[in-house]
Amino acid sequence: MQKRVDGLRWLAWCLFAATVVKIAAVIFASPMVGYANNYDFVRSSECTGVWSSANGAVAIPHHRAPRAELLYDGRTDAEGCMVSFDNLFVRLARLPHAVGDTFDLREVGAWKLALLVAGVAVLLAVVRQSAVLLACAVVFGLVFGDMSVLPYFNSMYAEFSVVGSLFFAMAACAWLCAVPQWPGLGRVALLLGPGVVWLGFSKQQYGFFASALLVYAGLVLVARWRRWRLAGALAVLALAMPLSFAALNPSDRVVMQSIAKANKFNTFFWAVLPAASDKDAALQTLRLPASCRGAIGLSWFTPGLEDHKPCPEIVQASRRRLPLLFAQDAATFLVPMRHAVASTRPLYPVYLAWFERPGDAQRGKYVLMRETSFSRWVERLPDRAYGGAALLLMGLGVVMVPGSLLLCLRRGAGDNPGRADVASRDRSGLRLVACLLGLGGMAIVYSLASSVFGDGYADFPKHAVGALVGAAFGLAGLVLGCAALCSRGTAALRQSPAPPAARAAPCR
Repeated sequence: MQKRVDGLRWLAWCLFAATVVKIAAVIFASPMVGYANNYDFVRSSECTGVWSSANGAVAIPHHRAPRAELLYDGRTDAEGCMVSFDNLFVRLARLPHAVGDTFDLREVGAWKLALLVAGVAVLLAVVRQSAVLLACAVVFGLVFGDMSVLPYFNSMYAEFSVVGSLFFAMAACAWLCAVPQWPGLGRVALLLGPGVVWLGFSKQQYGFFASALLVYAGLVLVARWRRWRLAGALAVLALAMPLSFAALNPSDRVVMQSIAKANKFNTFFWAVLPAASDKDAALQTLRLPASCRGAIGLSWFTPGLEDHKPCPEIVQASRRRLPLLFAQDAATFLVPMRHAVASTRPLYPVYLAWFERPGDAQRGKYVLMRETSFSRWVERLPDRAYGGAALLLMGLGVVMVPGSLLLCLRRGAGDNPGRADVASRDRSGLRLVACLLGLGGMAIVYSLASSVFGDGYADFPKHAVGALVGAAFGLAGLVLGCAALCSRGTAALRQSPAPPAARAAPCR
């Protein structure tokens, strides 16, 4: 048994090492591999004073190819700055440089890789359960070995922080469900705290999911070990994080006002209202005037929209009215969600170039890396299979989150310090599978819903990047669950009584 555990631990470390090699091969490649700037880099540049550059001067953003050169000119503007944890990597990369220096975007990618490697190494060193260890290593390989994710390292988009923090936060929750004994406050703080805080300050869109994970972790702590005070502290943190993010990024700031207006317009007029069976009634429910009917079907990117400014009342519209509209007309929820699932293929922004030298897209090693990526395998599913898989994982998420909490209530000997038995190990495995399926499915639901009802179909694959992390956790849960069922079936066959031996006939 010990040899099997050691073998699984070595396998997990080997998967981790192989993935790190793949990441390094991409982010340190020359010419550079990274997502091109669609202008959103400015949100980080206005905070850090580091700008995309060409020949020592600030360059006009374009999406045809990424630029490796950055200029540290020190120019910042609070009105255009969006405070995010992701800005930390740019600040770290600029430390060896003085104002006026140019440096390479791959230095930013190197800091991201360093934090990721350190975090996963700690995770694999602290976690003792072989099933949790292997699940985390497999998910790490699926997500960070994916060519749709790797270009985010060499970029100034906050999506890297979304993917990285989601992985750590969900892995910590899975470990908390599966660990057979109370692990101690220090380990809980070490594994759970950094991931959820990173997620909470990564991007406004995913802050509420970070709070939801904290509440979930608190419920697990209460259900398994009656840690009411610790759960209360997590609940306070869950409330404090979105409030703190909002305080760091006040709504009256120019960048936040422009984002809010564009996001509302795309949500209401591009995604929700076109699906309404009675559009006039839907406008009334959303408290928008009938004069806004002509904007239905338009997006913030429709040519000439800024000149005509249809429906200025959209600024006062509130998403809090959406649940009422969904209850009155289910199509306003179901149709956008169906389009959201379809919009995740492929799960990367197709208009953004990856390669500093465009011809590198056809190089054999990059083609191989792309073809062996998790997202590529999923993209190749037939339409019905793809939609069915997404529906299955989302449905399991809705069912398994409360299911995993119910399993946590069934305390056994192994849930108490210093005691363990076979039954408790079985319960530990069940909790792990339920948690992986539950959180994986809910990450998909949240990523899709927060994207389509947050900014319509705009930049959808980028906004919904968390769905890839959720799918990887869900797949790990399915595989572990199937393996457990097969193992139990095999054990039952081995333990079934053999038929009585036929009595030997006497010799004559």
